Amino acid sequence: VLCSPPDRGASGEMLVYDAKGTSAYARLDFLADAHDATAEGEDFILSSAMNNSIYWITTRGDLLRQWSAPGEPDSWHVNGVVSKGGKTYVSAFGMFEKYREWNSHREDGSGIIYNIDECRPVIMGLDCPHSPLQVEEGWLVCNSARHQLLLISERTQEWVRTLQLDHWTRGLAVSDDLIYVGESANRKSFQVGDTAKLSVIDRRSWELVDRCSVPFQEVTSLCVVPKVLVEALRRGFRTNPYRENSFSLYNMFEKAGT
Repeated sequence: VLCSPPDRGASGEMLVYDAKGTSAYARLDFLADAHDATAEGEDFILSSAMNNSIYWITTRGDLLRQWSAPGEPDSWHVNGVVSKGGKTYVSAFGMFEKYREWNSHREDGSGIIYNIDECRPVIMGLDCPHSPLQVEEGWLVCNSARHQLLLISERTQEWVRTLQLDHWTRGLAVSDDLIYVGESANRKSFQVGDTAKLSVIDRRSWELVDRCSVPFQEVTSLCVVPKVLVEALRRGFRTNPYRENSFSLYNMFEKAGT
């Protein structure tokens, strides 16, 4: 899901890939300020922070249904989406009523993980949460405003583990042995040369085993994918060698001024 402006009426876009490259494109006129996507069977669930909503759509971009939090646009800042055990959860900055009211409540524990099927928060006391994941150990969540990674008990809601990192945490993925967390550069005090980081954490000991710079300023989401998809992501729409060859030759002549 591609970034779109935080404006009412802005269009979002979705790309679908298979092992060959891009297999589908959809323009989503209802999706303003897209923040996350997750699969549910053969369909997808997408979040729209501006619209306080999540949407169920097909791979062709057809809208199946919608859930919206109460309040004005972007009053909750709905972002992460989780679908597990037949239930859907969202992370949000808080249950507010006014437009971006959360902006003055970033570090007062207003953030939540919300079960939309039961209409109740299942985790509270967070600060600008992003990227929730339900794993065997419990809830993994980026406590972004405090630059933390948390492990929270699903049963008791207690913070089982806390890892303090250096920057705004957003983007979370796990493998059998590792946890991957994105750390974005500071938007307000950004300096030339600042980049986002990818932190790699041992899933058992919770020790930081690696941190590497990435060639951009922010991380929105992370995903562990099969290696076969990596080349397909790079290939994108270049799935027709004949068209690509013809287009490349035409481009060469254009650039040469013929």
